[in-house]
Amino acid sequence: MTHRLVPALVNGRSGDPALLLDLPQQGRAMLFDAGDLAALDGRALLRVTHLFLSHAHMDHLIGFDRLLRVNVGRQARIAVFGPPGTITRIGHKLRGYEWDLVDRIVPVLSFEVFELHADDVLRGARFALQRGFEPEPLAEASASGGVLLDEPGIRVRAALLAHHGPVLGFRAEEGMQATVRAEVIAARGWRTGPWVTALKGAVLAGAAEVETPGGRMPLSKLRDVVVTAPGRAIGYVTDVADTPANRLAIAALVQDVELLFIEAPFLAAEAERALERGHLTARAAGEIARAAGVGAVEPFHFSPRHIAAEVLAEIAAAFSPPGPAAPRPS
Repeated sequence: MTHRLVPALVNGRSGDPALLLDLPQQGRAMLFDAGDLAALDGRALLRVTHLFLSHAHMDHLIGFDRLLRVNVGRQARIAVFGPPGTITRIGHKLRGYEWDLVDRIVPVLSFEVFELHADDVLRGARFALQRGFEPEPLAEASASGGVLLDEPGIRVRAALLAHHGPVLGFRAEEGMQATVRAEVIAARGWRTGPWVTALKGAVLAGAAEVETPGGRMPLSKLRDVVVTAPGRAIGYVTDVADTPANRLAIAALVQDVELLFIEAPFLAAEAERALERGHLTARAAGEIARAAGVGAVEPFHFSPRHIAAEVLAEIAAAFSPPGPAAPRPS
């Protein structure tokens, strides 16, 4: 099965937070946080259509200027999502420069910035280069269930969490995927071709029939040809305090994801300091991942004070605790 979502930590586990989520089948990408983006070349940045911000601390947003710079003079519509206060902060960054003669630039560059508020209220504003990035309010909308984006091949949901102020955690998922069984096609004496793509699309759309090499057929007669399965789901959580409310909200958001990217800047021995700073320990990250039933954990946001192997060992111990001891022979 070919996944539509291909994640990569831009700066590894110890650098500024930034997760590039590539959508190769769609020729675009998304960013979760925008710390230092120097590791991404212009081609990668030009594929970015959405930026999902956990919050606006410098190490999560300093790379926004690089994303802006590479797009000036090019046509692009980039959506930015974040917690309350995001519209004001992005507006300040965009209008912090003097925009001269921008009305003469033909390709339209715009940023549509949205804030997720309590009760799933989504507030937004549009900033266009040709208007010197002056804000244009957008109509208030509802993000039912925290859903920020729901498009073919990708769905992104968020939850408001607590750091020192509000932050967002995210879940990105592919939805259902369809694959064909080549051996069944061959057994029917058919050849693969463009009809296979149409067949997969018809199955996912719930169509009644589709054209095949054997003529037009109802999908009920092609159940042995196509297999459907849930697509990849990925979680992204960083800069959150270890509180019961956060643990419950995170577990609900990332339940059963295949891969969870979660911060681990402190060790368990520093739990008091971690709570004071509004961060997780490695042990807490592992416990949260286990409670959510995730498939695998990718910790990041490591502190340079720690040896990576120690952090990974602590997470592993909490994520996969040893099973019950075997009974002693009588």
